Amino acid sequence: MSFLRRRSIPVVGSLLLATLCGCSSVVDQEGSGIPGSCVGVAPALEPLKTDILFIVDNSNSMQEEQEGVAQELPEFVRALQAGGGLTQDFRVGLITTAVYQQVDVQGTVVYSEFSNEGHSGRLRPVPEPDGHIRADSARWLEGTDPQLVPRFQRLIQQGTMGSGQETPFEAALLAVTNPLTQILPREGGNAGFLRDGARLLFVVVSDEDDCSERVRPPKVVVGRTPD
Repeated sequence: MSFLRRRSIPVVGSLLLATLCGCSSVVDQEGSGIPGSCVGVAPALEPLKTDILFIVDNSNSMQEEQEGVAQELPEFVRALQAGGGLTQDFRVGLITTAVYQQVDVQGTVVYSEFSNEGHSGRLRPVPEPDGHIRADSARWLEGTDPQLVPRFQRLIQQGTMGSGQETPFEAALLAVTNPLTQILPREGGNAGFLRDGARLLFVVVSDEDDCSERVRPPKVVVGRTPD
């Protein structure tokens, strides 16, 4: 007794066999749900939104560092714009590390804050080419700005008259929380900088360790001991 074993032919094999034999393809048969070809369509990806906050040390030892960062900014911006093949939608704001300072001056402790000078987490205005600041000067830069690099280079150079007690973490926290996020820039706040659905990137430029404290005045006093 002999048995015949039926072998199923894959769809691809059926199509090829039908073509070689001159027969009609199963693709062409009425009611067939088999596609005749496959076309891959890449999904459309939304631009990647990133809000970038620079926290720049403006103490008296930072002039060379600020100038160095300004020189490297073109390459930094090109890398951001390249974006690894994804369309980038980014904006850049800048604050300083100056929030407060408590100094021992010949045995007398002197405490001061920098909020009245436009620091303490407040976005710094973008200077004009002549260095002047206008009342309506921008508080952040958009990635699509054709003058992004030269304006950013002016913004990064924040001088050296800030606090010698650098607090980048405290400054960043103040910048992205109430009340500054609810106050308009023309009134000294940061409202409008952070966007819904955007990533938030912090970039700290400093030559010192962080001295952030939540209490006012801070417990650390500058000038009493080297550490």
